[in-house]
Amino acid sequence: MKIFFILLIVVVFFSTSVVSCSEEKEADKKESLEEGKDKKNFVGEWTPDLGSVEIKISDAIPSEYTSELGNVKEEMKKNQAMADQIVMEFKEDGKLVVGPKGDTKEFNWDVDGNNLVISGDVDGQKFKAAFEITESTADEFTLKLTGSSVMEQAKEQYSKEVEQAMKSVPGIEALNVDKILSETWASMKFKKKQAA
Repeated sequence: MKIFFILLIVVVFFSTSVVSCSEEKEADKKESLEEGKDKKNFVGEWTPDLGSVEIKISDAIPSEYTSELGNVKEEMKKNQAMADQIVMEFKEDGKLVVGPKGDTKEFNWDVDGNNLVISGDVDGQKFKAAFEITESTADEFTLKLTGSSVMEQAKEQYSKEVEQAMKSVPGIEALNVDKILSETWASMKFKKKQAA
């Protein structure tokens, strides 16, 4: 189950960010985001749109660390049928039910400013994760997570483990970690499931 949760978080990390060029579209997007701040828009059952995954990896990361990534976006698209089978329901009472049918877990969720915050307990360990809401309507929303945000949240909750992990990475002192974290992000869109 821990592996499933990690997979879910990875899926959430790969949310798509819609960038608008015209002022009219930007105004629509702002209005859409304002609507999305209302928890009511999130209530319901959702499915991740794996084809919408956008990933930006910092050029400051040496290729030996990124060469195994391959074409993540294409690989994720191949798994859309599996993603469609995942239960992901945001309830009015602030509970999030998520997981494979028949093996779901319950977490808490809330909207805090421009962030969707998910918290709870996995294998006896408490966690809290905030994802930037970049687009939101009653029928779809987009989440984005940056490397900087991941690091900040990890340090808040697991400072000793993060410190240990950073020390164990060979050659880390030669890398510009702040630049890497600020330039690396992923986003993905989620679509409301239609009633059967």
